[in-house]
Amino acid sequence: SCMKWSVPSSIREPHHLMQLPVPSTKHLSDKNSVIVNALEKGESYFHRCQVEITRLRFEIAMLGSQYMSQREMALMQGYSEHIFFVVCQQRSMIAGMIHSIGSIELC
Repeated sequence: SCMKWSVPSSIREPHHLMQLPVPSTKHLSDKNSVIVNALEKGESYFHRCQVEITRLRFEIAMLGSQYMSQREMALMQGYSEHIFFVVCQQRSMIAGMIHSIGSIELC
């Protein structure tokens, strides 16, 4: 699948994912409960996606499917990895924005 090549290989390796910036409210002076709650929900979503993509990779590699061809499974994996890549990008951008806001507030 062409989606496979649109996702950096580092997204497929858990130790690289651990190096991504983590959104945190420690840089914000206003720790609004709505903001904190939204960040916690976002982190929960990220971790659920990470677990699901790992599970999908394992199932495709080990079990296969009696209902889908190898090509269809490869497409599903490519689409899933692309969506997870977008989630990683958004999470990194949020972390960067929070850090920038914290820096601006200090000025």
